[in-house]
Amino acid sequence: MHADRYELRADGECVRLQPRLIALLRRLAEAHGATVSRETLLDEVWSRRMVNDEVLSRAIADLRQALGDDARAPSYLVTVPKLGYRLIAPVVFELEAATTATVESATESPARPAAGPTQAPGQPARGMRAHGWLLLVLASAAVAALLLWWRTATDTESVPALTSAGLAQAQPLSSEPGWELSPQISASGRWIAYAQTDASHAQARIRLRTREGQQWRELPVGPWSDVCPLFSADETTLLFQRYAKDGCQLMRVPILADHPLAIGACADDVRSCAEFSADGSSLLYTAPPVDAAHGAGIARLRLADGQIEHLTAPPASSGADLDPIEIGDRIYFARGSSSDASLYVIEHGQERKLPVAASMVYGIEDLADGRLLLASDLLGFRALLALDPDSGKAELLGARGARYPHRSASGDLVYESASYDANLWLYQGASQGERLTASMRYDGYPRLSPDARLLVYQSNREGLEGLYLLDLSTRVERKLPLDSRERWAHPAWAPDGSALLVTRYAASATEIWRYVLVSDQAQRLDDLPTGAHDAQYDPDGRSIWYLVAATEGLSLRRHTPESELPDLIVPGPVHHYLIDSQGLFLIEGENSPLQQCAWPGPAPCEELAVLPAAGQARNWAVGRDSVYWVSSEADLRLQLRRLSLATGAGAGTGALES
Repeated sequence: MHADRYELRADGECVRLQPRLIALLRRLAEAHGATVSRETLLDEVWSRRMVNDEVLSRAIADLRQALGDDARAPSYLVTVPKLGYRLIAPVVFELEAATTATVESATESPARPAAGPTQAPGQPARGMRAHGWLLLVLASAAVAALLLWWRTATDTESVPALTSAGLAQAQPLSSEPGWELSPQISASGRWIAYAQTDASHAQARIRLRTREGQQWRELPVGPWSDVCPLFSADETTLLFQRYAKDGCQLMRVPILADHPLAIGACADDVRSCAEFSADGSSLLYTAPPVDAAHGAGIARLRLADGQIEHLTAPPASSGADLDPIEIGDRIYFARGSSSDASLYVIEHGQERKLPVAASMVYGIEDLADGRLLLASDLLGFRALLALDPDSGKAELLGARGARYPHRSASGDLVYESASYDANLWLYQGASQGERLTASMRYDGYPRLSPDARLLVYQSNREGLEGLYLLDLSTRVERKLPLDSRERWAHPAWAPDGSALLVTRYAASATEIWRYVLVSDQAQRLDDLPTGAHDAQYDPDGRSIWYLVAATEGLSLRRHTPESELPDLIVPGPVHHYLIDSQGLFLIEGENSPLQQCAWPGPAPCEELAVLPAAGQARNWAVGRDSVYWVSSEADLRLQLRRLSLATGAGAGTGALES
C-alpha cells in the first residue's frame, strides 16, 4: 500500500482507494493484529463527524472488496462480534523511501522479505507517518511454527489442526528460575501472560510479554499470589485471580496499569482458572461453596453489572468443580480434585457426567473440531489429549508433562511443561537430611518397612508409574518386576514385611494385588471387588482395608478372609486414610481436618488440629505418637508441621523449599 498515493498494488495491478479507506486500513495495521473497537475507529478515522456505525460497516465492506477479501472466510479483515475489527495479515512497515509497495497475493509462494530494513513486530514504525509506507504480507503456505510453550498458526482461511506431528516440534518459550504457571496468549498472538514465582515459590506475580520477548512488564508483587491471567478480546484488559490470606478475588486491570480492581470472590482452596463465556459478556469461574453441605461450584459473573449466577453446587464429598469452558451451548468442567477428577457438561441447563474415567485433570480447552483438548493422565501419564466428549474416546497428541493449555482462536497454543524433580529425602533427628532418590520425574508415596530396613515407593521415571525398593543400609535400589504396560501405585506393607499390597490401574478399573518379595511374584486378590484401590493391612494382618467408589465419594471398607461380606467402616466420603496401631486416621475431603478414630472400630472419632494446605490433603503421615502434615503459613509458604498425639501440642519442623 502507498498511503500517500491512496493505492493498493498486487500482482502488477493498482487499485485506488478513498483517503478514508486508506486511513482506516492504516489504523488497523498500526494495531499489530489487535482488535480495534468500533468506537476507536469512528473517533480516530472520522473524528465522530456526523457519522454512525453504519458508515463504518460500509467502509469495512468497501475495504474488503478492494482487498479481494471474504467476510465469511477472511484472509485480511476479521469482524470481532460486538467489539470491532482486526487485521490478521502480517504487517511489515517499510522505513525507507521507495517507489512501490505491494500487497502479496494469496496465490504467491510464502512471503518474501521486504526490501530494506523493517521494524520488529509489535513496535510502531518511526518512519511510517513521515513516508506513509507499509507492507501487508499474507503467507499462503499451510505451514505452522509450533513451540513447546506457544504455537503460531498461518493466516489461512481456517485454523490449522493441532496434531501430534506438529506438537512434537515444540520448543521452550521461557524457562527461568522458579515456576511459570497458567499461561495465556492474546487473540492476536502478540501478548503472552503467565504467573511466575521466585525460586522459593512463596508468591506468584503476573508477567506480561510480547511473543518475541521484546517487551516485558510485571504487576506489582505483594503478600499474595496472582495466577490465571486472562486477556479481554480487545487486549486492553487483563483479568486474573489473586490468592491471599483472606481468600481469593477475581481481579481486573488495564494492561498498561498497575492497580487492579477486585470484581468478585473465587474459591480460595483450589486452582481453577476462570474463562470468558462464549459471547465474552461474562466470566465462568469456580466460586466459593454456597453452603457447608456443598463444594465450590461453577458460577457466571456478568461483567456489565456484576450479577452472579451459580450454575453448579456439587456435594461437599465430591470435591470442587474446576476449569470451566463454554463451547457453543455447552459448559464443560472437571469435578473432584486435580488428582482425581471426572468430566461433566452442562447442556440445556442440565448437568451430566461424560463417559470418561476419572483422572488427573489439568485444564480443558477447545480444539475447534468438536473435541476437547485435555491435559490429563487418562492414558497413564500426563499429556495433551484430544477427547471426544460424547464417546469418551481419547487420542494422544503428545507434550508429556503438559498442564493448563490455552489455545487462541488463531491456533496459537501455550501450556505449562511440568518437569518434576520430586525426590525422596531422609531426615533423622536434627540432621540436615539426606537425598535418597535422584530422578527428573516424580518419586512419591514412600512407605517404610516394619523393620525400617527397606523403603518402597512409586515413580514414573521410566514411563508409567512403577514400584521401587530401596535398601536403606546399602542404598541399593531396584525396580519391582511388575508389568510395565500398567500403572502400579499405593504400596503398603504387610505387618511382617514379607509382602506388599499394591494397586494396579488396569484399562477398565483398579485392582488390588499382593506382591511377595521373596519370590518377586504378584497375584490379584479376587476376594476384593474391581474398583478397589489404596489397600492397607490392619496392624494384626488379619484384614485388608481399601477404598471403593460409592454414592457419596469414596467409602472405606474392610475385608476379613473368614467373613463372607466386607465391613462398611465409613460409608463416605473418605479422601485419604491410614490404619495404624494408634487408630484409624482419615480425612473426608480436600478442605477437611484430619480425624483419629479408635481401632479396630470406626468410632468414636475425634477431629485433630490438623488441616492440610490446599492440594495437600493426601500429604500427611503418622509416626510414633505424632502426625506430620503440610500446612500453608501466613506468608503463603508451605510448612511441614508435627502434632503430638499424646499432648496435642504442635510445632513447625521447617519450611518446604519445593
